[in-house]
Amino acid sequence: MLTASDFLTTARHRLIRIVALSIFSCCSILLVPTVGFFLWTANISLLIYLVILGCSIAGSGATLLLLRKDKLEYAALPLAGMIVVLEIAVAVFFPDVATFAIPFLAVVVLLVSVSSRPQVIFVVGLVCTLLGMALAAVTPLPMPVAYGFSLGPVLLPVRIMALGTLIVLIWLVANRLLAAQNAAIALADQQATEAQLARQETERAHHALEQHSAEQARLLDLVTSLETPIMQFDDHVFVVPLIGTLDSRRTETLASRILALAYTARAELIILDISGVPVVDTAVASSLVKTAQALQLLGTQVSISGVSAQAAITLTHLGIVLSGLMTAQSPQEAIQHYRPQGIPSYTQLAIRRQMNN
Repeated sequence: MLTASDFLTTARHRLIRIVALSIFSCCSILLVPTVGFFLWTANISLLIYLVILGCSIAGSGATLLLLRKDKLEYAALPLAGMIVVLEIAVAVFFPDVATFAIPFLAVVVLLVSVSSRPQVIFVVGLVCTLLGMALAAVTPLPMPVAYGFSLGPVLLPVRIMALGTLIVLIWLVANRLLAAQNAAIALADQQATEAQLARQETERAHHALEQHSAEQARLLDLVTSLETPIMQFDDHVFVVPLIGTLDSRRTETLASRILALAYTARAELIILDISGVPVVDTAVASSLVKTAQALQLLGTQVSISGVSAQAAITLTHLGIVLSGLMTAQSPQEAIQHYRPQGIPSYTQLAIRRQMNN
C-alpha cells in the first residue's frame, strides 16, 4: 500500500527530475549552435561558454542518473554543485552578467532542501549565502543612470545584503514549508497506521465473535440433542423419550427432528414416551397430535407411551382425544403391541409386493 511518505518521496523525485531534465535539454539544444558559432569565429568566450554548457549537461545528467538508481538523498548534489561552479565561473569570466546569475544560488538551496538531510541543507545554505554575498562584492556595480537617485557608496553593501537576504529568505521559507509538509505526512502515516491497526483489531474481534457464535450454536445443538434424544430399537423402530417441560421451542425442534428421521431412516414405528413430562396441557397434546399426523403422512406409525393417570385425567377434562394414535404404558409394551398385530414391517411389505407381482 502506498503511504503518504512514499507519495511525498515520489513528488520530490519528480520535481528534481523535471529541473534536471529541463537544464539538460536546454543546454543540449544550445550546445549545437554554440559549437557551430565557435567553429565559425574561434572566439575564446564561446569556448568558455561551451565549457559551461558541458558542465551543465554533466551535472544534470549525473542527477538524472542518480534518480534512476533511486538515490534521492544525493541526486540533487551534482546539479547543485554544477550551479555553484558555474556561478563562480560566470563571476570570473563574465562579470557583466554575474549580477543576474547570482540569484540562481537560491535554486541550489531549494534543490538541496527537497532531497537532502538537515545537516547537508544547513551547510549548503550557509555556503550559498556567503558565496552570493562574496560574488556580489566582487562583481562590477551597475552604471549610473541620468534619472532617479543613486545610493552612492552605500550601493555595494546594500547589494551584498540584498542578495544574502534573498538567499536566506528562500532558504528559510523552503525549510519551513518542507518541515510542515514532513510533519503533515508523518501525521497522515500515523493516522493510516492507527486506522489499519483498528481495522485489524475489528477483524480479530469479528473473527472471535464468529467463533463464539459457532461455539454457541454447537452447544445449542448439543443441548437440543441431549434434551430430545432419539433411541433406535430396530432398523425401523425408534423411541423418543421426552423429559421435562415442553415449550414451543422444544416441540418445534422435536417435530423437525422426528420428521427428518422418519423420512431418512424410513421408520415404521416411532414411540413418543411422555412419562418424563410433568405437565401435559392443551399445547403439548396439540403438538403431539400434529406431529403424529405428519408422521402418518410419511407412512410411519406413532405410539404414545407413559401416559400417567394425572395426564389422562387432564386430557379428559380438556376434551382432547388422541384419535388415530396407539397408546401403551411403556415403550416395550408399544413394541410388543405393534409386532404381534400382524402389521408387516417394511421388509415384509417389499417381499409381499414382489410375490404378488
